Amino acid sequence: DVLEEVGRMLGYDKIEPAPLVAPTPSPEWDGRRRLVRDLTRRLAGSHQGFETHAYTFLGRDSVVAVGLDPSSFVQLRNPVQDGVDLVRQNPIVSLFNQARGNLRENPEGMLFEIGKGYSPLAGDQPEEKTWLGVVMWGPHGEVADGPASLFGRVMSLANDIFSTARFVASDPCDGPLDSFPWAHPIRSKYWDVLDANVAAAGVVKPEIREMMGKGKTDIGWFLFDIDACLASFGDELVPFQPPSRYPATKIDVALALPNSVPYVDVEKSLVSAGGDFLESLSLFDVFEGAPLDPGVRSLAFRVSLRAFDRTLSEADEQGFLKKVAEIAEDFGGCIRS
Repeated sequence: DVLEEVGRMLGYDKIEPAPLVAPTPSPEWDGRRRLVRDLTRRLAGSHQGFETHAYTFLGRDSVVAVGLDPSSFVQLRNPVQDGVDLVRQNPIVSLFNQARGNLRENPEGMLFEIGKGYSPLAGDQPEEKTWLGVVMWGPHGEVADGPASLFGRVMSLANDIFSTARFVASDPCDGPLDSFPWAHPIRSKYWDVLDANVAAAGVVKPEIREMMGKGKTDIGWFLFDIDACLASFGDELVPFQPPSRYPATKIDVALALPNSVPYVDVEKSLVSAGGDFLESLSLFDVFEGAPLDPGVRSLAFRVSLRAFDRTLSEADEQGFLKKVAEIAEDFGGCIRS
């Protein structure tokens, strides 16, 4: 303010313009931001999930309802609301509470959150971690086992998230049920790195299913330690690649495939078909019903192909479509005209 007054008294016209001499360093690489962005786009786009953000405070009733011990949580000394005096360890209980209010109106759906959790330590400062939590549900008893079952879909989602995060996951194993008391004793899997649990997935046990959906809904869950994933990268940096000077070829293609074919397998095959030319691939429509046969669904993809050294020809486009047709046939389906 003082400098402004001095300039006004002397006359702004007497101040000679000069370029800035302060350094302008590039911002530091933020791997966490990119990872969160990629996971959010993947879950909200390809998996059609809905992102939520809940308060980090939990009521004791909701904690006890899923079998957790309130004494294992960080406790607030002066809670804003009576009975809501626990700080969550991860987003899963918050997502259970949100899903519970959606089961009646939506017989099938998915909610996810990337948020912080806090675990008590010996000192006064709790341990803070960032987690990805997912809760998905569908009608009970439609498909008991296999890739099309809710457990199969949860495991497929977990593997796809690992791939999106570029996280090299070990084979799943049986884990500590005391850490996840809501988990089904058989249909639940865990991933450990250096004796630390970094991910867990499965369906809830029957008692929790009865409490949340009155037995009419199967409920799946997935937890992923974002901090552990980032730590596995080390100091890795992604090299810069300049954009191509040549135009992209954009193609919309729809595949009519049996419902039993996992989406992840279809996507991986299309990525392989695009090869070095593939710039982007996104699912924009899922359709079932007439004129399709029962048990068949249509998956429509928007594909962008681009080369770095030339403009793609019609032969390149037709070559890609031929590979897509072969993929559809291998899965027992066809390309929709």
